[in-house]
Amino acid sequence: MQLYAVGFSCVGWGVSRAMLDAFIDLAKSKIQAWSSNLLRDNYAVQYLIGDSDTAWKAARAGVDLALDNVWDQVQAAGVLSLNDKTRIRKATNYAIHISHDMCHHVLHQGERDGHFQSPAFERRVWDVNSVFQQTQWRRTPFETVRTYPLGGASDCRWL
Repeated sequence: MQLYAVGFSCVGWGVSRAMLDAFIDLAKSKIQAWSSNLLRDNYAVQYLIGDSDTAWKAARAGVDLALDNVWDQVQAAGVLSLNDKTRIRKATNYAIHISHDMCHHVLHQGERDGHFQSPAFERRVWDVNSVFQQTQWRRTPFETVRTYPLGGASDCRWL
């Protein structure tokens, strides 16, 4: 399960980063429909880009850190523990949600401003929605890993 979770979170990263980068390129050259200013000069667009970039980097760093820690633990112990599995699950589940939300926010901003003339943005949203439909994104395993540190009974089949 951890392999799938990491794989799907990586696909989500790639899709959402490509969409954000394409939106940044668009914002540098596109004039807003209701003014003579470039889209990049709009404060809402600046906030969206900054917030999305920060969230994307934080989610990726979380998965990278979790995988580094788990790798060290597995090398030392020779086995993937329940604690390691929950660490991977939390980080990858969060990263998938960040990627999904980021793509939808970028699409919404672009549609609101009427700037998307390329179907590439919509295709990326379809792609990230495909990632989001996999078992890895569901809240059920996320609930399981939240109860684990509190000593709650964990249904480990999603780990």
